[in-house]
Amino acid sequence: MLLVHYTTPTILGGVEQVMGVHAAGLHDAGADVTILAGRGAAPRKAVRIARVPEADSRHRRVERDRVALEGGERTADHDALVKGLIAKIRPHVAWADRVVVHNVMTMPLNLALTEALATLARGDEGRKFIAWTHDIAHFDPRYDGFKHPGEPWSLITQELPGFRYVTVSQERADQLAELTGCPRDSVSVVTNGVDVPAVLDLSRAGRHLAERLRLLDADPLLLLPVRVTREAISRCSSGPAAPGRTT
Repeated sequence: MLLVHYTTPTILGGVEQVMGVHAAGLHDAGADVTILAGRGAAPRKAVRIARVPEADSRHRRVERDRVALEGGERTADHDALVKGLIAKIRPHVAWADRVVVHNVMTMPLNLALTEALATLARGDEGRKFIAWTHDIAHFDPRYDGFKHPGEPWSLITQELPGFRYVTVSQERADQLAELTGCPRDSVSVVTNGVDVPAVLDLSRAGRHLAERLRLLDADPLLLLPVRVTREAISRCSSGPAAPGRTT
């Protein structure tokens, strides 16, 4: 399994965090997981990193290319970036049974990477490429400068050959169908999971108790403050109320 993003889960970011959870879960389920990214370290020892510097959205050449593309100019260096990325990524794609691309196919942060992946996917009849869609630039006015005709700008507004699409919400799925014209029922929705024990900062004992009592499966979970009630009863029945206090 090959996961692709600009940076690895050790770099602070929402997409990176979700990808890290996916990598850990896939590994625990027995998958052989590699993360291809331009910057960052492995989130855990069992997950390999394939580092391709030009995949980073903050790589110096990529930043120069992004400025040119925002101005509507496709340069020779963009073409060189695409060619180099294809050559570096192709061997990793060749061995992977699935290539899950996080947020690259609908965002203009590194359009050379977007184009390289689109090119590699065109020759894949098995549709092993999955565009895991967190955000869509077309609906964000901050990216209006990238609305130009032709490639590579049009790549982030199309349903690309060789890709299956997954979104993180129903809203994103509706937007993707509206933008690309793809059938709404062809877009899968997989919401981001929540590590409840981590969010609640449960101790090891607390985790075991929650698992044993299946507290995290309860819906609703009703709490009865018995100790508080008994203490209150004890106070109320211990004797006459103090002056000015109602029992």
